[in-house]
Amino acid sequence: MADADAIVVTGAGVLTSLGQAAQSWAAMRAGFSRIAEREDFHLLGPDEEFDLPSALTAAEAPPAWDGSHPWDRLVELALPALDEALESARLTRRAWPAAHVSLCLRTPSGGAAPAEMGRYVLEAMWTDGALPKPRAAAVRFEGHAAGAVAIVDAARALRAGERTCCVVGGAETFLDPEAVEALDRAFRLRSERSADGYLPGEAAAFVVLETATRAAERGVKPLATLAGYGLADEPRPLGSDEPCAAEGLCEAIRQTAARAGRGGAAGPPAAWVLSDQNGERHRAKEWALAVSRLHEFLDPGLELWHPAENFGDTGSASVPLLTAMAAETFRREAAPARGALLVASSDGPARAGLLLRGATGTGKD
Repeated sequence: MADADAIVVTGAGVLTSLGQAAQSWAAMRAGFSRIAEREDFHLLGPDEEFDLPSALTAAEAPPAWDGSHPWDRLVELALPALDEALESARLTRRAWPAAHVSLCLRTPSGGAAPAEMGRYVLEAMWTDGALPKPRAAAVRFEGHAAGAVAIVDAARALRAGERTCCVVGGAETFLDPEAVEALDRAFRLRSERSADGYLPGEAAAFVVLETATRAAERGVKPLATLAGYGLADEPRPLGSDEPCAAEGLCEAIRQTAARAGRGGAAGPPAAWVLSDQNGERHRAKEWALAVSRLHEFLDPGLELWHPAENFGDTGSASVPLLTAMAAETFRREAAPARGALLVASSDGPARAGLLLRGATGTGKD
């Protein structure tokens, strides 16, 4: 693939509990977080009958929740991140109707139909954001890895000339009482009865993807280049009767390395990884197994970032957020390596790897 046909990230925008892209990046690198107990959400005690409930610990994004419906909260989170991404990419309202949009969301709670939720959120975004409708818009519900699947789909369509501009994003909120209750009963949230659970967060993130040729025509300098990707299914995902052996994640990383090397040969070992790990034991075990089996693809001294430590678990927004944080790192010329390997594992079978490279001269050799 000629460099002119490379798929590049030309814009990125986020909203987390620590602010938008620049603030979130700086706070993350400084080790800050805004994760606190909430008085309005309570989790079960170790013994449901005799122990008192405990407060949910989570990271809330601004503005403070006013008790609105969770679907409206998603829109409230998404719009500032989308605005920042479009401004970053210098994508005008005139050009917006040509865009193809993919939005990643959590499967709705309470038995609501995913399609109904998707339509509601998209329509509210265009209305509340005073945006004309894009050429096409779709919603994905594949969990943590959904953003990677959407990015790969966008890259393929851009490379084939089927699209000129793609916007991929995700939005996540824990401010849904039914979802919190279900996760708590499944021992997924960290509490007095589940030390193995995770701390939920709120976030939205969007990235703008184009070909390098299109970006040059518009006079926009890319933030990063998509150098490789891999998608695979884990045969033993969460809830399986057999333990996960990291087969899917290993395959996704191998595919990513092969595409990055071009011609089938693996590129140099990844020295910088951004992961969607959130503190749950099964995720940590899966990553440890992958590392033990991928010596030729992972530098033994690699630098591992897991932003959930700062923002809480960001669910369906994970991959767009990781992409935006990597792009911001490249923009600031603060990358620990020329390439950033992004990895994500859904609760279901989807596993993904993306390799981003910064502009020439960014990142260490």
